[in-house]
Amino acid sequence: MALVARVTVLVWALFACSATNAAETRKAPSLTAALGEPSDVERFCSNIATGANEARLAFQMEQAALIEKDIEDKTAKLDSKIQELKALIAKRDDFLKRSEEATVAIFAKMRPDAAALQLISMDERSAASVVSKLNPRSASLILAEMDPGRAARLAEAMATSGTNGPGGLAK
Repeated sequence: MALVARVTVLVWALFACSATNAAETRKAPSLTAALGEPSDVERFCSNIATGANEARLAFQMEQAALIEKDIEDKTAKLDSKIQELKALIAKRDDFLKRSEEATVAIFAKMRPDAAALQLISMDERSAASVVSKLNPRSASLILAEMDPGRAARLAEAMATSGTNGPGGLAK
């Protein structure tokens, strides 16, 4: 707190020096200025200039340190949020994987005609994903129960699942 008070006094003194110097330059030169002797104001300003510069530098360094600490605090908060989000994404991915495995297990235990009816009502991407994870025997029985056009599209989607081509599934 003492540093702030000291800086404030020095800033006011500098302001007074610059205002006085500006006022003196507008006046006609005085006798002492003509003789080359500095005025009291000029001597005062030159005497405190070094201290004022040091005080200004100290104040700026203090402000920079506060800003740096604020940045570090905010970075730490962001890092913790990133870790929190990564954990939530991992939980979500685990849930999706388990639900996908459960869905495939359910379709594997269904009769082929019932599974075909369910897969027909699903979107093509999800249906192809499920059928591709079934064992080949179950998948072929289910596809045989479907409309040939829909079965062909699912088979094409499964065959091109590693590409982004027409009808293909992007990995």
